[in-house]
Amino acid sequence: MHHVPKKDMGSKRDKLQMWMDIKATMKPPPIFSPWDEKDEAKLDDLRKMQIKLEDTALGRQTTIEQLKVNASINKMDLNELSALEEKVQRAKQIKLDLGTETKISANNPIDRDKKFKSSGCKASDDEVEGAA
Repeated sequence: MHHVPKKDMGSKRDKLQMWMDIKATMKPPPIFSPWDEKDEAKLDDLRKMQIKLEDTALGRQTTIEQLKVNASINKMDLNELSALEEKVQRAKQIKLDLGTETKISANNPIDRDKKFKSSGCKASDDEVEGAA
């Protein structure tokens, strides 16, 4: 979580030995500098930084998922492509009926059922789950 490799931390015995060495040598603690204007300026720069979605883990994962979808489509035969095309047309019709660009979530049954029922579409759970 904090990107500190646990293997470098040593065992309890190693840590205790390091502490005993520090106590025995009466070594002063490491010097730190108090927070100053330069640190505040760096923080302000970070706050103002615009981060694009593509530059985040979520953006990279989205790109990977899109590549997977494209690869899946390329592997489909004509029957599978026709079935996919029907599902895409149905999804487009639902969005048009709802008058929104809202994404239809196959993983959220409440959201899915509300959108399908309001559109008059009767999709079975198996059909929707198979699309996910």
